[in-house]
Amino acid sequence: MYDSAKRASRERCAWEQAYTAGTSAHERYLWTKRIERVSHIERQFYRRLDRFSGMRILSIGGGVDRVANYLASRGNRVISADISFNAATATRNFDGLSSIPRVHPVVADCQEQCFQNRSFDAVVSKRALHHMDITRVASIVYELLVSGGIFLAEEPICLSPLLRSIHREVPFHPQAIRTEDERELGGDDLQVLGTRFHSMNIRYFDLFARESIAYCLCRLRLDSILLKPLGRLDDFAANQCLPWLRRFCSYAIIECRK
Repeated sequence: MYDSAKRASRERCAWEQAYTAGTSAHERYLWTKRIERVSHIERQFYRRLDRFSGMRILSIGGGVDRVANYLASRGNRVISADISFNAATATRNFDGLSSIPRVHPVVADCQEQCFQNRSFDAVVSKRALHHMDITRVASIVYELLVSGGIFLAEEPICLSPLLRSIHREVPFHPQAIRTEDERELGGDDLQVLGTRFHSMNIRYFDLFARESIAYCLCRLRLDSILLKPLGRLDDFAANQCLPWLRRFCSYAIIECRK
């Protein structure tokens, strides 16, 4: 039987450690964020955020929420909801975020309906949805969105059964931060989202720019030079030339509309 309270407790404990300076989990978290910032998919996600202005937006599972900060700087009113107390505190203080009144960090389990009396023009998730029960979250997000509202997510994905079985046994790389309950999105998860929302668009990324290769490039001090070009190559190949490569990509940007 699914126990959301136990899952939430495990996730909270893991992320409180990740956001505590001096812990090994925090070092892995910092490494992951560094790789994100020099990746092609990072810019592609933020390009999509650029369309949002003057909106009411919910950011779910944003951690130390740079996305919320960015959206607020563009004139949006943002609630940043995360399960970690440390994350909410850091978001409040992040780069002077406390001086931007349009951002309101809260501690909440995004697998529960915590905003019954609110509605949003957009809900965003950057690498958080795969830590949650997607069926539950999809229903909650749908109810929170206004008609025509947008759900935008950047998430790890694996559409190859063979690769999924390998990933369950072999870690991506020594620096990866992983929690007990997270998993890559698969075809069944995409079907849940596609069934729940009026429309869905998916763009696939990170075939040769996947995390294991990023780790090797980082060890060779080539990540800042090669990771973005590899990401652009993946983007072009999988989304414009050879659609069958999508089965082997490791991340996707998913946009759903109510």
